[in-house]
Amino acid sequence: HAALFEWMDGPLVTAMKSGDLLLLDEMSLAEDAVLERLNSVLEPGRMLVLAEKGGGEEGQDNKSENEIFAHEDFRIFATMNPGGDFGKRELSPALRSRFTEIWVPSITEREDMDMILKSTFQLANKN
Repeated sequence: HAALFEWMDGPLVTAMKSGDLLLLDEMSLAEDAVLERLNSVLEPGRMLVLAEKGGGEEGQDNKSENEIFAHEDFRIFATMNPGGDFGKRELSPALRSRFTEIWVPSITEREDMDMILKSTFQLANKN
């Protein structure tokens, strides 16, 4: 019998398997359930259990098939604006402790903006 749904790996699982970099832009806007699922990936074991993937034949143990361990080159980068901005909130201390935070001040100097635009357009022209 044909299945109604077929599992497809998303960006997180794909990056974990292949050792890619993953950018979580505006991480603080993600739902709590999504952020909670990242905890096991950010712990030293770097593992994700795909309970949603389901199993194979009834009675078979496919625990190892549903456990994804990150490739040694896998890295997560995240961005966010400070909590307090409209619609923004702070991340929990537990989640924040799993990242190295780098504060980047707002761009206020015209020369800085010119440098960013010039660099962006040079990269676009190369592609």
